[in-house]
Amino acid sequence: MDIFLWSRPSSLSVQEIIITPNIKYCTAFFHMGPMPAVYASIPVICFDIFLVVLAVAVLWKHLKERKGLKMKPNTYVVMIVRYHIIYFVLNLASQIFIAMLWAHPPV
Repeated sequence: MDIFLWSRPSSLSVQEIIITPNIKYCTAFFHMGPMPAVYASIPVICFDIFLVVLAVAVLWKHLKERKGLKMKPNTYVVMIVRYHIIYFVLNLASQIFIAMLWAHPPV
């Protein structure tokens, strides 16, 4: 979806703004509505939520099996799931933040 949003020649432009006689500033302008970008980020957000739920389900199943056998949980499985959950939550927060920026919330 990013390829569709950013590959069009009219999606980005740069404009020079002269504030002082010796210095020129360039600013980027986005020439697309926010809704395609927000709609494109919704499947990514849903997929991140699905991955968090899946990681928690795998950990829950592992802990339940180990409890039935009266064994300690495997530390590597717990560590891998913990880091996956941290990664997915941070990625989810990033995607939500980007979607909020696309929606142009009022200041």
